[in-house]
Amino acid sequence: MQEYTEAILKIPLPRGQKVDEMLWHYDKHGEYSVRSGYQIALKLKAPDVPSNSGSNSKRWKAVWSMELPEKIKNFMWRAARNLLPTAENLWKRKCLKDPICQGCNREVETVRHALLDCKAARKIWYHATSSVQISNAQNQDILDFIYEVWSTWGKTEAEQTIAFCWAVWFARNKRIFEGKKSDPRALAAKVESLLEAYHRARKPDASHIHNVKRIVQKKWEPPPGNFLKVNVDAAINNRDQVAGLRAVIKDPSGKIVAAGTKQVPLRVGVSFAEAEAMEWGLQVAKELSLSALIMETDCKEVVDLLNNTKGSRTGISWVISDIQEQRRDFKEVKFRHIPRTCNTCAHSLAKFAVGANTSAV
Repeated sequence: MQEYTEAILKIPLPRGQKVDEMLWHYDKHGEYSVRSGYQIALKLKAPDVPSNSGSNSKRWKAVWSMELPEKIKNFMWRAARNLLPTAENLWKRKCLKDPICQGCNREVETVRHALLDCKAARKIWYHATSSVQISNAQNQDILDFIYEVWSTWGKTEAEQTIAFCWAVWFARNKRIFEGKKSDPRALAAKVESLLEAYHRARKPDASHIHNVKRIVQKKWEPPPGNFLKVNVDAAINNRDQVAGLRAVIKDPSGKIVAAGTKQVPLRVGVSFAEAEAMEWGLQVAKELSLSALIMETDCKEVVDLLNNTKGSRTGISWVISDIQEQRRDFKEVKFRHIPRTCNTCAHSLAKFAVGANTSAV
């Protein structure tokens, strides 16, 4: 019962005066259902038990359910089974004199070290278009790490994470066997293109084929002449329980008018932080006395809530309500969802904001 009491205490409260509502905290829409109530009753009756082969089976089922090229799935299976030819594994087989990593020359090169912890790997991970913070994966094996990403951020984020692990291993081999360093940004783009091409090939319907050229060429587009564009994003640090918010304002010529970063406590999750980033972007725009804005984020849930195409009765609804009220301070505000490839500038600074404990505009 203590676990559920602590969860209730973490529910974010509205910042202003709001009418009290009955919400069901254990459903993402805030609505009670017999199914969710039954799941809570089961957990109260039978608390979590130590992991076993059954829980391991659940993790593997999550991995195999992902839509990835077979070569990447095979790579993930080998990584999770500790079958990659790392320095440690080759040393155990008497193929190397020592198990030290050639990327950092400091630690034993295990599978986890090669893919996540090595400084060479982290330089590449820094440019990943992902909300996942690999620093939070300490003391986890690769399978547990991937399953946590899948259960916390969703299937799409997990697919990108696995594909990026594959890209990190590719860069590691190129560095060791060919003496060539890979460009981290090029690798990130390669991962995005590989996944995009694979998904297109699996769903070759007419409308998708018609939009292939548009998808491949999609990039940041300047706003119309009477608008300024505000790109916002949030980065999460679960270890320190903080979120970094970022807003970038550009004019029709693509020049940056202003940029702002802010660190806030991590309240509920990624979507809540993305909503706070949208609110932060409006605050920065208000300080500059701007009037017509196009607000862009790569979080579709927040855009859907702001455009009233879906509803929510959870804590995020209070942030959405505050944003709608601030919207009245401007002549016109439009909310749009964009892919991450169009929001890389805001994403990069959001990562910076995670480590900065002050606000700056």
